[in-house]
Amino acid sequence: HSLLDEPLQERRRRLEGLSLRHPFLLARVEEASSPDDLDRIFADTRERGNEGLMLKDPMSLYTPGRRGLAWLKLKRPLATLDVVVTAVEWGHGKRKGVLSDYTFAVLDAASGRLVNVGKAYTGLTNAEIATMTRRFLELTVQDLGHVRLVEPVVVLEVATSPSDLDRIFADTRERGHEGLMVKDPASPYTPGRRGLAWLKLKRPLATLDVVVTAVEWGHGKRKGVLSDYTFAVKDAGKDILVNVGKAYTGLTDAEIAAMTERFKEITLEDRGWARIVKPEVVLEVAFDSIQRSNRHASGYALRFPRIVRIRDDKPVDEIDTLERVAELYERYFGSATETALSEVAET
Repeated sequence: HSLLDEPLQERRRRLEGLSLRHPFLLARVEEASSPDDLDRIFADTRERGNEGLMLKDPMSLYTPGRRGLAWLKLKRPLATLDVVVTAVEWGHGKRKGVLSDYTFAVLDAASGRLVNVGKAYTGLTNAEIATMTRRFLELTVQDLGHVRLVEPVVVLEVATSPSDLDRIFADTRERGHEGLMVKDPASPYTPGRRGLAWLKLKRPLATLDVVVTAVEWGHGKRKGVLSDYTFAVKDAGKDILVNVGKAYTGLTDAEIAAMTERFKEITLEDRGWARIVKPEVVLEVAFDSIQRSNRHASGYALRFPRIVRIRDDKPVDEIDTLERVAELYERYFGSATETALSEVAET
C-alpha cells in the first residue's frame, strides 16, 4: 500500500508530521467553502506576488498528468492596459497566412516615444483576425518578411447621438465583435476602473426560446437550490432536442426557489449533483455570441446566456430550432469567417 494511494488530505497530514534533520517547506494550504472564501484567498495570494491558485479536492487521489475537476488552476488578469500595435507577424498552423501575432507598445510620457512591452496572439476570433490582417496590410510601413512594422494608429468613430451609437454598434456586430468601448475623448488615462469616462456597450445578439433538459444544484449563496439550467433547441430534421448551453443568471431568488420545487417534481434521473428533467419548462434566453462546440451534440454553444423570462405561455413544440441557431452563427461568425481568412492569406 503506497502513500500515493491515499487521498490528498491524508498525504498532507503525514507530510506535516514528518520530523527531518533538515527543515523543508510545504506549500501553503487554505480551505475555501464559498466563492467569497476564494475571492479573499485569491486577493491574499496576489498580494504575495503569486499569479493564482491551485484548487484541489482534499479527497482526490494522486494521478500524474491532467486531473480533471479534482485539481483546477485559478488565474485572473492582474489588470488591463490600452496599448497600440507596432509590429505584426504571420501566424502558424491553422493561422498560417494571416497576421495574428501582435507586438504592442505603451507611451513613454517623458520622451514622447512608444516603447514595446509585449506580444499577444490570443483573444480574437477568426473574423477579427481576418479584418485586422487587411487593416495591417494597409498600415505596413516596412515589410521584413515574417514580420511587418505597422503605423501605430488608432481608428476612432465619433458618436454624438443615440442613433450614431446604434449605427456603429450594428456595424461592429456585423464584423463579428460583441460590443463597443465608449470613451470620453477628453478623459485622462487612469488605470483600473474609469467610471463613466469609459463604458463597455454590449447588447444581446438575439434571444431564443429553449427548453430545460437538466438542472444542477447551485453553490455559495445558491447552495440547496437548483439554479443552473442546461437547455436545448429542437433539431427539426431528426425530431430530437439538442443542448446548446447552460444559464444560471436572470431569475430572482423567489423564482429559483419555485423552479427548484418544480424541477424536483419532473425529475427523470437524479445524479446527485445534477438532475435530468422532463423537457417541459420553456425559457427565453439572451446571449452575446455563438461558437462551435464539441461538447454539445448540436455542435453549437451560446456564449454568456442569461434567462430573460420563463415562458409558461409557450409549448415545447414551438421552441426555436437548431436551424435558427445555425442561421445566426453563419450570419455573424460562420462561413464568412473562413472565406475571409482565405481571402487575406498569402500563398
